[in-house]
Amino acid sequence: MANQLLCSCFTNNDNTNFTNMTIMRQFGVLLKDMFTSQDKYFWIRVERNQETKKQKENFIYKTIELLQNEIKIK
Repeated sequence: MANQLLCSCFTNNDNTNFTNMTIMRQFGVLLKDMFTSQDKYFWIRVERNQETKKQKENFIYKTIELLQNEIKIK
């Protein structure tokens, strides 16, 4: 995703300078959120390919379970 954000602002000829700056600011906010220690966000690294359908379903179930446990209601 970061690569897509970074590359899209340089390769799309229809973007104006304002749009390029907006994309770069969003990318900067993403980087800042990743490297600062806040309890506001947590990150999940997702592998795109699974060996079997059963493995994919197990991964999805475990991810949903993780989200249920991590997301708190005030």
